[in-house]
Amino acid sequence: IAEKPLRIFAFAIGKGDLAAVRASVSAAKAADLPTLRGAEAKKLIELMQIFELKTATVTGGVQRDDAAALLVKGLGFDKLPSEGRVIMQREGGVWKVAKVIMKSPF
Repeated sequence: IAEKPLRIFAFAIGKGDLAAVRASVSAAKAADLPTLRGAEAKKLIELMQIFELKTATVTGGVQRDDAAALLVKGLGFDKLPSEGRVIMQREGGVWKVAKVIMKSPF
């Protein structure tokens, strides 16, 4: 599993492109994202940036069939270092972000 799907996800969040975020996540996670436009979409992206990494390096992980758990560390959109896990799901041969679990900075 490469870091590329995670970078695509982070780039979409950084760009503020909710449609690209939706395309980079699993079908289940995409279904959980509300369909918003304009200022509401921008507010949602700003909220997502609080909890996501802007840059991420995979430090380890495990894959089982079409699912994987990656250990990641990097910098958040707030420029603070963070680490956690990213659950990936392979759909149609493409790895997508299913869930991001970052350690709380508090």
